[in-house]
Amino acid sequence: MKITETKQYESGKNCIIIFTRFPEAGVTKTRLIPFLGVENAALLHRKMAEKIFQECKELSIGKKISIEIHYSGGNRKKIEEWVPKSFETYQQITGSIGDKLYNAVSKKFRPDNKKIIIIGTDCPFLNKKIVCKAFNFLDYSDIVIGPTLDGGYYLIGFKDAHRELFSDIDWGTEKVLKQTLEKVTQKKKTWVALPIFGDIDRPEDLQLIEDSDLAKWLAQI
Repeated sequence: MKITETKQYESGKNCIIIFTRFPEAGVTKTRLIPFLGVENAALLHRKMAEKIFQECKELSIGKKISIEIHYSGGNRKKIEEWVPKSFETYQQITGSIGDKLYNAVSKKFRPDNKKIIIIGTDCPFLNKKIVCKAFNFLDYSDIVIGPTLDGGYYLIGFKDAHRELFSDIDWGTEKVLKQTLEKVTQKKKTWVALPIFGDIDRPEDLQLIEDSDLAKWLAQI
């Protein structure tokens, strides 16, 4: 569906859920280690995650938006020392990506919660304007989704928990977006798409990063 201009985001009881891994050398961004090295691969993840944290924190100022971090790796002490103090932190459950996503979102839908956005930290192009658009699109659509170039998505949002969106999906493959949208269609839900962006997972993805502080840092390595 075509992107249209949206009004400035209005206050409401909403939630942003951020999925991430604690930036630990040798464990984080392992596919980038041969190109960047162990320490720099972890540092790249840290920089991208912290950019997302800051964008979401700025968006939430003066608005009724709670922000949660659902993490793997590290421990609660390390996570709480890393993320902004105003964020809630939860360790991810064991299981598939779908299990983790549904566990996070299903607990949030209560009478006082209106909209929920889930994002990761692998897309450095995601910013507060895009998240704001996602919230606004949910005013008239059941689901909002941000596609990635590799066939997945960097953002998904809804106004109700949809277990089927996280079941029987070939996670980690180019089929994720297609299979998810097939389920949306089967359930006769309305949806709208955000701009297509690239995730940064492999060395060839790094060329997508241009004209930013992150690009300048990469050029100095």
